[in-house]
Amino acid sequence: AQTDKATMELLKNFKYVAIPIINVDGRENLINNPSAWTTSAGMWKAYVNGTDGKRNFPGVLSGEVRKGNFVKSTIRLKPSGDNYSGSSAGSCSETQAVMKYLYHYIVVEKALCLLDLHQQGRVVYAGKGWATKVQENISNRLRTNVLRILNSGNRSKYNIRDDEPTYGLNGTGSTITDYSISVASGAKFSP
Repeated sequence: AQTDKATMELLKNFKYVAIPIINVDGRENLINNPSAWTTSAGMWKAYVNGTDGKRNFPGVLSGEVRKGNFVKSTIRLKPSGDNYSGSSAGSCSETQAVMKYLYHYIVVEKALCLLDLHQQGRVVYAGKGWATKVQENISNRLRTNVLRILNSGNRSKYNIRDDEPTYGLNGTGSTITDYSISVASGAKFSP
């Protein structure tokens, strides 16, 4: 509640930044013309150019194909409604805008943690297995509190999902959490 002292202290002492959705065009297309944006595999979840924004981020683990690792069969090699990671990591302008936004808050503002809340699937990711202990502890503690609030009185519950530490190496493309924690750990990316 807005009058709760603990909540007010958190709001006074910490900055909270949100990215409500990264694929606004795809969402608008699904809302306004769902039959044209539904594939045999399900809903179109890529940018309009057929790149899955969830898989288009660079990360320290984004070298998907290296010794012993192959692109998974579920990943598309050409633009499609889902699971195509793009021509290169961070190749889409939508992804680049999110990267620039996150870079500011992670590097300049010194963000302490990142939660990745997925409405579709009702899961909340926090941290990575290769993040610092401080990042992991803060992210997991915040996730626990957010889940408590989200699930209070709701029939549909959000679940905890530990983000795969090697997600980018398992051939599925790097995510927003891969990018964010890579940058927080000191990684630098260039075009």
